[in-house]
Amino acid sequence: MSRHVLNRYPVLALGLILLFASATTALANNDVYRSERDSTVGDLTARFSLAEPAVLVPSVYLNLYGEPLLDPAAYVQPVRFASGLPGTRVQTAEGASPRRRTKLSGELSIGYAAFTTKGIGGGFRYGMAFLGMVSPRIGIEFILERLRALVDGDVDPLKLGEGTLYVTPLSVNMQYRWPEKGRFIPYALLGVGFNFYHFLPEEGHEKVADRLALIFGGGVDTRLGRNTSLHTGLKFAPIPTWVQEKGGHPEPDDQEKIWLNTFTFTLGIKYFFD
Repeated sequence: MSRHVLNRYPVLALGLILLFASATTALANNDVYRSERDSTVGDLTARFSLAEPAVLVPSVYLNLYGEPLLDPAAYVQPVRFASGLPGTRVQTAEGASPRRRTKLSGELSIGYAAFTTKGIGGGFRYGMAFLGMVSPRIGIEFILERLRALVDGDVDPLKLGEGTLYVTPLSVNMQYRWPEKGRFIPYALLGVGFNFYHFLPEEGHEKVADRLALIFGGGVDTRLGRNTSLHTGLKFAPIPTWVQEKGGHPEPDDQEKIWLNTFTFTLGIKYFFD
């Protein structure tokens, strides 16, 4: 009986060839992922296989309103990297560079505040706000306002005398904005705040208690330029409070409360930071 002995040398050679091919492929992929880019070249994500190389290019950078920041002429034909593997390069128009979606904006606004309580008139308001986008449609707003109203002395059951009421609301609001792009961006608002009251009576020493408030509202941003928009909004805040003597600390449950419901209309200029 004859026995066939497998020659080890061809098997060893074949193994070395496969090892060399695997190492070469890994180094080539690493070269693509770590290739140097200049400031005008967009991000590149790629995946490779021995059978068929495929390249995935992410979406074009968008501005706050979802419009492309890259000129259509900025795309060039597929290129071949130093590794020899095929790829696609996205490059901005001359003199431009990709930038991230804007996530932070600041606003200065004026407006008018009206109280539903009989005997308290409406008054001028002004404020400042910062809005941070936590997703394409949801933003968190921090706002500080100041408003002034005249009291004619006929406020029941608070029994406030004549004077001037100053209110400083400090609030945190959540905005839901839709659509994500376009010239007009409407939003709905829900928030919570704390109202600081300062009453200056013509006679007496009455003090309006500072109180927590829920806030409901909405508005719209109208784009004016690349980084600016006109903001209009309307908010409603129902606020239960009471009157106390200055220096007194009565129990809230023992007080005769009144709802200082406030409607606030705002008109402001918003700036989006790059």
